[in-house]
Amino acid sequence: MGEVTAALPAGLQPLRVEEMAAHKHALEAGGQWASAFYYPFLLSVDRSPKRSVVWSGEPGGRALFVLSGGKHPRLDLFAPPLPADPASLARALELANDYNGDRSARVYWIDQQDLSAVREVAGLRERFREEEYLYRPADYADLSGGAFRTLRRNLSRVEALDGLAVAPFRAEDSTDCLALLDEWERGQGRKYASLRDRGYNRACIELAPQLPDTDLRGEVIRIDGQLRAFAFGGELRAGLGVFFIAKADPQVRGLSYFQRYHFLSAMAECPLVNDSSDMGSEGLRQLKRSLRPAAMHALYNARQERRINVPSAAPGEKSGLAIRHRDPRHYAEPEQWMPLFQAGDAERTLLARMREAIRASRLERSAAAGIDRAFADSRFPQRYERLILILYAPGHQRILVSRDAHPALSAVMAPLFRHPRLAALAAAPFRLQLDFVVEPPAPVALEQVGMSRRGERHFEVGLDGLLLRGADGRLHIFTPGDAYVRSTLGMGQLRDYLRRVHGEPYLAEARCERFRSASFVCDGEGWARLYRGHPVVGALGHGKLARAVELAVDHIQRTQQADGRFLYYYDAAADSRRDHEHPKRDPERNPFYNILRHGGGGLTCAYFEKWSGRGTTLENIRRAIDFLVAQTRVQEYAGREGAYIFHERKAKLGGSGIALYLLAEYQRLSGDDRYREWAERIAWHLRHQITASGEFIYYNVYLDQPVSEAENGAHFSFYYPGEAVCGLAKYLHLVAEEERGPWFAALHRALHYLIEVRPGEHAEHYTALPSDSWLMMGIMELWDFAPMRDPRYAEFVFTDAATMVDHLYKVSDAPYPDYAGGFHYQWGDFPYTDGARCEGLLGAYELARKMGEEAKARDLWRALRLAAWALLQLVNDETAIYHARNPRLALGGIRFKQTRQWFRIDTIQHVASFFAKLLPHWEREEGGAP
Repeated sequence: MGEVTAALPAGLQPLRVEEMAAHKHALEAGGQWASAFYYPFLLSVDRSPKRSVVWSGEPGGRALFVLSGGKHPRLDLFAPPLPADPASLARALELANDYNGDRSARVYWIDQQDLSAVREVAGLRERFREEEYLYRPADYADLSGGAFRTLRRNLSRVEALDGLAVAPFRAEDSTDCLALLDEWERGQGRKYASLRDRGYNRACIELAPQLPDTDLRGEVIRIDGQLRAFAFGGELRAGLGVFFIAKADPQVRGLSYFQRYHFLSAMAECPLVNDSSDMGSEGLRQLKRSLRPAAMHALYNARQERRINVPSAAPGEKSGLAIRHRDPRHYAEPEQWMPLFQAGDAERTLLARMREAIRASRLERSAAAGIDRAFADSRFPQRYERLILILYAPGHQRILVSRDAHPALSAVMAPLFRHPRLAALAAAPFRLQLDFVVEPPAPVALEQVGMSRRGERHFEVGLDGLLLRGADGRLHIFTPGDAYVRSTLGMGQLRDYLRRVHGEPYLAEARCERFRSASFVCDGEGWARLYRGHPVVGALGHGKLARAVELAVDHIQRTQQADGRFLYYYDAAADSRRDHEHPKRDPERNPFYNILRHGGGGLTCAYFEKWSGRGTTLENIRRAIDFLVAQTRVQEYAGREGAYIFHERKAKLGGSGIALYLLAEYQRLSGDDRYREWAERIAWHLRHQITASGEFIYYNVYLDQPVSEAENGAHFSFYYPGEAVCGLAKYLHLVAEEERGPWFAALHRALHYLIEVRPGEHAEHYTALPSDSWLMMGIMELWDFAPMRDPRYAEFVFTDAATMVDHLYKVSDAPYPDYAGGFHYQWGDFPYTDGARCEGLLGAYELARKMGEEAKARDLWRALRLAAWALLQLVNDETAIYHARNPRLALGGIRFKQTRQWFRIDTIQHVASFFAKLLPHWEREEGGAP
């Protein structure tokens, strides 16, 4: 018993050797597989002076905890209670939370079959930990064949040594075992520092004489009388053994292979033996693979949304933004919750062999064996219920093949080579996707599940897939990532898709199961992990933001037409430019085109130039402006000529506002004043759209008819005034200082209405999640002028910004890891990953900087950083368009939602502009551009 057990929390008991049988009974009841449950391991941990394993409950239904000592003692769950169920797990967590005084308790070891219980506990989020190797001792009765070639070679080396002797461990061997352990530590300890098993080894050697051989047996190997290796293991529970610890002299080649083979062969009474994981060691992985595991067992750990109770700032606190979550950890490292995968040599070798076979359009026996060997050496899941392989190629319909019952990879690929379209796809630059269904699929009633449902009826589009078995016996697969590939956002859209493909009667008779998968797509010479169909983006960095901006701007340049218009809309799933909001408008003969979004495309290039200074998009900006100028109509106000943008039979306030913003930004950026006259005319028009009350005229012309002030309310727009304020604010830099007074007066009148009056007159347009980012940016721009620095304006910006941040999914409370950084109206909404709102937040950050409000700026930066990470999931880089029919048009697009494939010029604009404006601040906030 460890020293820290001196002050056990009430209800917890220390481990005792005599309780081993009761512990094994509990393992059998729970059906546990993890080697960490091996009782001698728990007793070894318990001998540590820094931590002890303790338990609560009655034998056969117990919960294991880890009690850590030190300056700040804490309690964590070793594993879910045995057997696992959500209620007992929740109670155990609360016991640990009460002891810790917060919600920081973790769950260290979770068997794969216990994930369903973990997922039903609110606030608990699991993460893949590692895979363990399961061996079948009976397999070593016959070592013939290619699979055991490496093992046979190493066994021969050792068996040829003189003086080789293998014997059971005896108490008098302890001194020699400890001496070998010390020698191993001196020579190999630094190389294998991550194993951290020195204490377990010593404790095990001390425990071995006290326990029955069934539970802890040892074996020593001597060469010429000198002890060169030792190993220990025993029964975890009935039918399952554990290879616990082993040390071998590395100077004796092949000894580790011989040791494992001999020990595993001797455990014939256990149908399966768990040899733990490879701890990420390439050498250990190679050794364990050579013994050909019968299966792999996935393990997980879990953490609570533990940071939600960190003391928060009081409302109105002057040192920072009035937000609920001030602690930086709420916003930090969202990538840590995403699945991790780093392709190595083995995975690259596998890909090369798969590609070679597909390009040849045939699978020879030798090639199949090579693929299976490479797969066995890879880090891909080795234990699964079903394996799905999908082949994509531009311009072609994909090919999907699948097998269940743990098939070899070559067996899954075999039907691919009988497919009549394989040769056509193989001749193109194809991509491969692998989906491993690692948990058994579960029956589901398609009409009774949905995104807004909770518990078992919740269906998470993009993470849940479907197996449909029709009355005709045919199997149809909709993988989790197919929501991304098929541009399916909600459950209604998924049902509609299935009805279109299969028909309502067929669906009604089909048996339906849902599943989740570990999904990978080939990327260059390696593989990328997919989550919700999109490649996992990893940690946020300057380079990733810069690359996203460059891809977006390249797309804008590549697709801009000669008359200055941009590619307005594109659906990569359908390879179509037909706008889903205007399906009757032919994209070739009668395309719909929004003039405000056109102006936004030009602004994206302007922000790119302000960041990069390359000058490569100035011509694109001029062409965009020329198109705007071609849409202008002139009108006189107070004896002076003004102008407004007229397009699609309407003159929108926002269209003229954004046009002015672009014209003024271009002149300030380039020094080119060729459009100065048009800027002055549009500005004069906008100034005269501010009525005596301060309310703007929203449409100067609507469907070819002039709009009077009396008719203005019928055409209300929430966003147009902010766009007009932005344009006027930027234009003021072009106005002589002595001439700015009337402009300031008009803007003060407008802002008074927008901030003080409009919330009452148009309350129905205000939502829980603020959305007037243009107005926030406009006030930030106006802060350059001292007469416009009204504290009420700043208060509006910071209040809306604080509300936005409070409606941002944090790392600590996101229902799914990729929700973090997205906005929500109500917690539980699918995330609104929104570049436009992020621009408003960035405007608040820049205003805080201008005002010297450093604490507010820091608070905002954390939220901006998290939001930027979320937005990267919308960027179509080369890896993300693995499924695209037309990669040229898909590349560089920035999609509307995580599982939507369509994008418009404004979805590109808001995200790329946000990134481009964020990048200049990166060095100050992050300490350099990595």
